[in-house]
Amino acid sequence: IVEIAGEIRDVCHQYEQAEESKKAEIDTRGREKLHQLRISGSAIKAVNPTGSSEYQEDQQTSTQSYEEKLRGLKASISPG
Repeated sequence: IVEIAGEIRDVCHQYEQAEESKKAEIDTRGREKLHQLRISGSAIKAVNPTGSSEYQEDQQTSTQSYEEKLRGLKASISPG
């Protein structure tokens, strides 16, 4: 069970890293697009990557993938 708990922590950590990476990627692309439109500096307080449809779609897909991994780990420790 200790090994499974470690694997669950690893899956959760991988999920968090993937989410942060995707947010950073979308933020960078959003800032690049704004820069191309000559919008920069104090005109931009923040880009909200979680509001983009790309993020929402990617989040749904990756969440399903990690949930499947977690279900598999849960099944391996469930009795019967």
